[in-house]
Amino acid sequence: MKKALIVALICVNVAMLLALMAGVGTGTANAQVISGPSYLMVTGAKSAGSDGLYLLDLANHKLLAMRFNTANKQMEPYMLRDLKRDFRMQN
Repeated sequence: MKKALIVALICVNVAMLLALMAGVGTGTANAQVISGPSYLMVTGAKSAGSDGLYLLDLANHKLLAMRFNTANKQMEPYMLRDLKRDFRMQN
């Protein structure tokens, strides 16, 4: 009985190891690079249960906030701020 249980546990462990190894390397991550050092992208919570993407344009002093529309599965802008005007910056 004990011997059968140990053999069964070893088989289960080997099966889990094979399943884990089979899943390694199947997914690829595709990152998008924005050219130029004048942009900053940050993700964060927009509201409860919803995430947003914030894009800060350092050269033009603008902040764009985007959200994910679950109906059409696309990112859509929902806020654009002119930081120069908001902070009354000179220049």
